[in-house]
Amino acid sequence: VKRVGHATKLHITTKVVELRSSLWGGEVFPQR
Repeated sequence: VKRVGHATKLHITTKVVELRSSLWGGEVFPQR
């Protein structure tokens, strides 16, 4: 159960970062 919760939290964080980077030109959070 804890692993599922962690995966969900990670997924949400990834979605937020993708949203922000797409809103702000995609170069605000260079992670690669």
